[in-house]
Amino acid sequence: MSTLIEKYKGQVEHGNTKEKQAARNVSSHMDGRKKTKYLRHGGAIKEFEETHQISGVAALLDKDWMSSEDEGPGKVDPVKRNEKAEKYKSRGNTKAIEVHHLNWRSSKVSFQITNCNQSTHCVLQLTHVYYALDKIGFKGTKSVNPHFHGFKENANERQPGGKGHVVLCMVDGSWLERNTIVLKEGVPAFNFEALSADDSELKTEDLGALVDWEADLED
Repeated sequence: MSTLIEKYKGQVEHGNTKEKQAARNVSSHMDGRKKTKYLRHGGAIKEFEETHQISGVAALLDKDWMSSEDEGPGKVDPVKRNEKAEKYKSRGNTKAIEVHHLNWRSSKVSFQITNCNQSTHCVLQLTHVYYALDKIGFKGTKSVNPHFHGFKENANERQPGGKGHVVLCMVDGSWLERNTIVLKEGVPAFNFEALSADDSELKTEDLGALVDWEADLED
């Protein structure tokens, strides 16, 4: 009897170990994608800063602030997900990857920055900045697999983490109404009021995604 029990315990432990390892593999894969985005954005900073005659944009970047991606349906009906994914697949591509919206990042379209500090909630469209950096970073390159902006149901509600300093003007107002955020002391060495950008600096599909997202929030 004891042998059977030990055998069963061994099978359970082996199964748990496999599940934990699979979870670690997924986490590592997702972390790798975030790192790729972070490095791509970082590589685009020089051109972005030269265009806007500013410096210190690196203060707006943190690997943890990059959006996550998924090849599965998440909380969306698989049929609905596949119908959207098919529109983005091209010859030679067997899958399209969904990019999850990160709810805490301010994403309103067009810049309007005033009195940006830790106590006053102005508006810095952080997602807008990232998409502008994306457009620069992707110049002359092509993604292995097509990506598409994700469904509202799969949007990520988590708190901003990482080592960077989150300033209130980076944070979406509607997210703040649902969550409490503890800000680190100190403000990044960046003149937020000096930053402005035009919607034309974004790829058409990225700008369209922001417009659609804002429309969804207003419904």
